[in-house]
Amino acid sequence: MKYEQIELTDEETQEITRYKTFGDDWVRRALLASKAKKYIDTYLEVVERTDRSCGRCCSSGTITYKRKNGSNITQDDVDAINGYPLGQETEVRGEAVGKQTAMMYWLCDSSD
Repeated sequence: MKYEQIELTDEETQEITRYKTFGDDWVRRALLASKAKKYIDTYLEVVERTDRSCGRCCSSGTITYKRKNGSNITQDDVDAINGYPLGQETEVRGEAVGKQTAMMYWLCDSSD
């Protein structure tokens, strides 16, 4: 995936790898999430954002993105959005490739 090829600075990498006590899998996922975020910040912009409380310890929402250059959403864009977890659930719903926007649905339940 294209976002996995994004280069992180030494400082960004060190910030994550200092938490090695969380395990190698955690570090790997955190590095990938940072790369996905960097891809999103570089190529996409937020069109609309909704947030709501859906319980005492639960929040959910949507973020709608479009490409900064005005072209249609690509599979690389969808991969990066799906690779940037904002909670237990993060996914692009519906067919976004080839459309002007992609909507990310997220859910975070801190009672887990």
